[in-house]
Amino acid sequence: MLESAVKILGLKCLRHLPWVVKMLTNARGVAYVKRGGVYEQRAFGCGPNGTSDQLGWRELIITPDMVGRKVAQFVAFEFKQDLKSKPTKKQANFISEVKAAGGCGAVIFGPAPEPQIERALFMSSKGVKVCE
Repeated sequence: MLESAVKILGLKCLRHLPWVVKMLTNARGVAYVKRGGVYEQRAFGCGPNGTSDQLGWRELIITPDMVGRKVAQFVAFEFKQDLKSKPTKKQANFISEVKAAGGCGAVIFGPAPEPQIERALFMSSKGVKVCE
């Protein structure tokens, strides 16, 4: 199964979960722009190398002193074709940083991304009520 197919399955899975999760595709790469007759390289995409394929947020309701107030939890998923496809060191570091900061980050492997996504979202919401 191609990595792009795993992403599609993962994003479809998010529509059927009881949580409100908004995800955006983080297309990264290099483009060439002509300036003054010379082509220059320009990087595009969000964040440094290693930033996840899909970035987004989900709504949470936090503590009693914030009753009724919604807060966005950062969500980052790095999709991989299968267990043989390992994340790069920079990708693994990015996911670790997201989790350390209280976000939801995970490397999701094909061919069955749904249970991995559900587990990642559940584990990152311990002690917090997730908006439905």
